[in-house]
Parts: sequence; C-alpha cells; structure tokens
Amino acid sequence: MQNLLWISIDSFRLDFTSLSGNEGDTPVLSRLAERGRSFSNCFSTGIKTPTSSASILTGTYPTYHGIYGPPDEFLPEIDESITTVAERLRQVGYRTSGVSRNIWISEKSGFDRGFDEFVWFEQSPKEFYSKLTIWEKLKYPVSMVTNRLKFGKNASFYSTAPLVADRVSRHVTGLERRDEPYFLFAHFNETHRPYLPPRQFLSDSIEIDEVVSESMDFHERLYEIIGQGEQDTIDTDLIQMLYEAELRHVDACLERVFDAVDFDDTVVVVTGDHGEFLGEYGLFGHQLFAFDEVINVPLVVTGLDIEGDPDQYVQHPDVLRTFFAANDIEFEQAQGIDLREESRTDAVTCWHSSTKFFTEHNSSFNDDGSYFDGYVLGLRAPDGHYMRSRDEDREMLFRPGTNTPLADEAVRDRLSSRLNAFRDETERDTTVSKAQDSDAEERLRDLGYLG
Repeated sequence: MQNLLWISIDSFRLDFTSLSGNEGDTPVLSRLAERGRSFSNCFSTGIKTPTSSASILTGTYPTYHGIYGPPDEFLPEIDESITTVAERLRQVGYRTSGVSRNIWISEKSGFDRGFDEFVWFEQSPKEFYSKLTIWEKLKYPVSMVTNRLKFGKNASFYSTAPLVADRVSRHVTGLERRDEPYFLFAHFNETHRPYLPPRQFLSDSIEIDEVVSESMDFHERLYEIIGQGEQDTIDTDLIQMLYEAELRHVDACLERVFDAVDFDDTVVVVTGDHGEFLGEYGLFGHQLFAFDEVINVPLVVTGLDIEGDPDQYVQHPDVLRTFFAANDIEFEQAQGIDLREESRTDAVTCWHSSTKFFTEHNSSFNDDGSYFDGYVLGLRAPDGHYMRSRDEDREMLFRPGTNTPLADEAVRDRLSSRLNAFRDETERDTTVSKAQDSDAEERLRDLGYLG
C-alpha cells in the first residue's frame, strides 16, 4: 500500500501561484507538479478551515459531516459516528501522524482523532516552544531571528513555518524507515492573515514599520472597514504583495519536506483548504460569498495514475476516494468520485454567511440584501455559479468566476435540480459542536474570526 502525505496550506488561492500560468512565484510547487499533475479547477468544499479540513479528514462533504456553522458560536467536532481517514487507515495497518498550525485542526476541536501522534503548534511563543524537541529548541532562536519581519513582542512577526517544515520532514524520514505504510497530514498557516512574511521575501526598498502598521491595522479592523464601506482606505497592492510574499515563503519551506520523501511509494497531495479575497468585489479574507477567489485552490497530486483533462473539476473528497480505491482499501463512507474512472461537471461548496461582525460596525450593512445571512450551499459549474440558502428561501445565480448576476432560467433550474440531487445523495442530520474555552476564543480572535 502507498504512503499518503497530505499538505494543506491555509488561505491558498490558485491564481497567485505559478501553477495558474500567471506571474506567481512558487517554483517548488511547480516542480512537484512535474512529478505528477496539477488541477486548475479544484474547488474547496468550504470557505473556512474547519469545513474544508473536516472534508479532507473524513472524505465527506459538509452536508454529511455537518461542520459549516458560524465560527463565533463553537469549535466544531467531528461526530463520533463518522470514521476519520486517519482512523480508517490505522485500521488497515497505517502509521498516522499529524502536524498543524491552526487551532481549528487540533485536539481542542477533536480533529486529532485517529492519529497515532498529533502536534498542534500554538501561536503563543511559550506554548510553541514547549512542543519542540531538544534539537528544535536549539535551532529555535536562530530560526526566529532568520525568519522574522522585525523584532518585537508580536508573535506574528516571527515565522514558524521553517520549524514546522523541519518537523514534518523528520516525521517523513522516521516514517519512511518503518515497515508499515504511513499517512501524514500537515497544515501550514502562514498564508492566513495577518500577512507578515519574513524580511527576506520582501523588496529591500520596503519600509518595514510602515508595512507592519498597514498590515496589522488591516487585520485588526477588517470587519469595521468593510462594514463601514471604507475599502478605499486599504492599500490593496500592498496587501496583495504581502500575501504573495507569504506564498513564496511557504513554497520555499516545502522543499525541505519533499527532500525527505520517497516518491516511488508515496502519494503526495498539496492543496489549499480554501482561498482568500484580496480586494475583489470589495471583500477581503474568506467570508460572505464563495466566489472563485475563495474556493479555487491549487491541487497537485503525485503517485496516482489520474489521466484526463487537467481542467476537469475536482474536489478534495475525490482525491481521497481515488487514493482508497487505488490501494484496494474499502472505505464505504468516502464520497466524491474515483478520478481514474469518472469525471465531474460541477463542484459544491457549503458555508455559513454571517453579517454579524459587519453590522456591529454598521447596522445597515446588509439592508439591501446583498449578502446571504445563514447557511448556504453553492454549485459551481462551467455555465453558472448557483447559490442557495439551506432553507431554500433565497437563491442567486452568477456568471462563473465573477460576481455578475446571470439571468438564465434554464441554467438556474438545472443547477437547482442538481443541487437538490446532491443534497439527497449526501446530506444527513449531523451537527456536533462543543463550547469553546476562553483560550480558544482568544486564539480565534487573533486569527480574525471573531471580529
């Protein structure tokens, strides 16, 4: 049986990488694609980390695992009745290991279920340091100095991605030496705001103090700025430049991971959990709408014999189902399609659109009804992007890849019927949560989830 190394990168949109044919600079990822293949139409199942990561870690859609609720109300937990990918692979003899830099994917949320070993590196320098090995602790001061934007008390000034990459690399090396196959899941968080890349990934002409001030103000006041309609105060070019620098930084870190991999026996997957608005339609971050900017993510796969159109639609459950089928491992729960034998014509995304944090700054923010408010399901197809509230009291149809409304009743009816069929095939009553504690609330607020 093949090993499976799955690397998830937070807020990772395709069109800012070199895989898209644009000017994005991600050479390590491009070289990996040369070993296997990349997909230009991979669409995430959600626009938040817990939603899409639950799909990755269970091989199911949000309509099945149920995790796409408002992030300010709970830390979601995968229902005990659902078998995780790690649990299933461990049942058939795999060694399972996980590394995460995001609280959504941690023991606090129960996303560590099924892993023989799981490490969540926290944001706090003290907590992060406590989880390092002796060797890593020796390297920690040098790494923090080398991979910093500037000196200061803000932990975000110092990138931990190199140390996390080192940990993943050592995990791979150790797992490669064992007799049993392995599943290693790793989540990198550096591309999530606030965008504060290490100094060496920025131009020498950049004034660091001004960059820090602009980026942190943007991060801390984002809901207020959008709620008040003051997007013109944001230096969009600067924000996009910082985001690109974060991508280059994470891309460089991946090289040390791939150097440890035996590609002959390992399926490697690199993808984004979701994308990121960077000024399009007056939006930033990943909320409100599931347009391409927040759902069209990179996907590179090596080690699976997947032929066909590189522009075919793909979702994360498809890759997992294909892996299980290719290795003759039964996993009845797995949804999606076997990409070696089937192709899909559309992709589904589920999310909770909440205007709460915007209306706190402007009570009339959504008076015109521009945004959904509640649970939403979207169907992205070549001829239309259909979105509908879960209780079916509101719908919108857009031209694909835009926010331009599409007035085509035939397309609307067809996509509505397809979404109905999808819900019939995949949906079940599963919404499990646990209350967040004060520490978790503080960490979620640092990430910008709680206004």
